[in-house]
Amino acid sequence: MAATGVRERGLDGLDTAGLLARVDELLEVTYRSADLGNLDDPLAEAVFILLSKQTREEVYRPVFHSLRARYPLWTDVLAARLGQLEKVLLPGGFQRQRASQLKALLSAVRDDNVQRRLGPGSARPKDLTLSYLRDMSDEEAERFLLRLPGIGPKSARCIMGYSLRRQRFAVDTHVHRIFTRLNVRESLGRKNDHDAFEEVVPPKIRVRLHMNLVHHGRAVCHGQKPKCEECVLVSFCREGRSRVGQVDDRLTAVDLFAGAGGMACGFREAGYRTAIALEIDRNAAQTYRANNPGVPVVETDATTVTAADIRRIVPGLKKVD
Repeated sequence: MAATGVRERGLDGLDTAGLLARVDELLEVTYRSADLGNLDDPLAEAVFILLSKQTREEVYRPVFHSLRARYPLWTDVLAARLGQLEKVLLPGGFQRQRASQLKALLSAVRDDNVQRRLGPGSARPKDLTLSYLRDMSDEEAERFLLRLPGIGPKSARCIMGYSLRRQRFAVDTHVHRIFTRLNVRESLGRKNDHDAFEEVVPPKIRVRLHMNLVHHGRAVCHGQKPKCEECVLVSFCREGRSRVGQVDDRLTAVDLFAGAGGMACGFREAGYRTAIALEIDRNAAQTYRANNPGVPVVETDATTVTAADIRRIVPGLKKVD
């Protein structure tokens, strides 16, 4: 790792900016920034995130919708008895803890609304709101959110990115795992990586990249038993390159001057596994990666690469047929 903590260039010559540009392209073409269920309203998003912690998506989404159906207004949630609230939250688990956290969050919002002369009791009665965050600067909005019970740096940046449309980058368990495996930047520990990781991600792709990294972490790059043979990012992952082909008994090919992968398609149809591809053109290499998950593709001049280089890049390669 470089002294600055930023990724060193490898055989492909990619620096951190080049790596992230390619990762963003490949994940976007794979997942298309598919909806994660996040919400435009910042208070609704805060509650949604609170319910999602340590819970699977197929569980916390229905719980959130049940909560909204049972209590149409946030003031209704605040007025509900804890026992009633716990019953609604029961399917998501941690119902006692979450009911108390939810009450504390909404109480803090109510108190702030009262100070701002908003919501119930104001000249124009209405529900609790955090809509005024839209008028704050990034720094002001983040400081405010971090003062709310149950809202940490990841939650605050999700609210800012999804609801306030700010160019912020949230580091959750999936983002941290994938960035660490790709050696994007030296980790300071997940709770401390928000600024360090965000500063290397171009602002215009931060929210989109976060979304697609979450999808990729759920679908392919698992904490245990990652599906490296299905990964479009395997070219950039040392761990992934060491895993692919370990339990694959097919005949093996090495694809030189690989282009966009036409010959690889032919080899695959003939029963071969492509262990590595070398292609100097960036766009052709990206097309190859997108269409051949699990095949490491190195952007380099094939005439300069030795057998030792290839074995270093794909250490699991035993023979070439």
